[in-house]
Amino acid sequence: MRLLAFLTMSLLISSFSFANEKTGTATSLEGEEEATELAFAILSQELGVDKKDIVLIHLSRINWPDSSLGCAKPGMMYTQAIVPGYMALLKVGVNQYRVHLGNGRGLVCNLKQIPLKLDEVILDNLKKMATQDLADKLGAEISNITVVEDQTMVWPDTNFGCSTSSDPSVSKSIRGYLIKLEYQGRVFEYRTSRSEVEPCPAIELD
Repeated sequence: MRLLAFLTMSLLISSFSFANEKTGTATSLEGEEEATELAFAILSQELGVDKKDIVLIHLSRINWPDSSLGCAKPGMMYTQAIVPGYMALLKVGVNQYRVHLGNGRGLVCNLKQIPLKLDEVILDNLKKMATQDLADKLGAEISNITVVEDQTMVWPDTNFGCSTSSDPSVSKSIRGYLIKLEYQGRVFEYRTSRSEVEPCPAIELD
């Protein structure tokens, strides 16, 4: 079963800092356009600037590890549940700002105090997603599953080369990873994009 993770990513960095939280207009954040609009609205309100003065530098889909959306404030408690969303890197004048989005709201994070190594964050998130998926399928404890290998891949199609399809929309190549997990001496292979994971071959239970 394929798990959809809108960014591809968990932000479990050792130290987080929180700037300000703004609740945007309710939205499912299903598309990049809606996410960009919400990010612009949040930063515009935060800085008191016109939206036309804001420039989008980068937008990534991210799977936040909890309700802090990757901007945890020390001493605060957060719901420990994955939140699909986006990370928007914006610019106003010479200054850059990062807005984390999820569940129809957004947080303006401190860019300097929250470093973001995007590829590392994405891979770490995909490993956690694959491990959780395997644990769910096997009824196993996550702590008993080990990541034994990971490598960058370019898959021939959006099915990660796991199955054939006559649909031309899946034929384009896609960047991702090969992740191998070990449980009780058995190795399971997961193939990923930068936001989804899928066991390949499919897991057969004994």
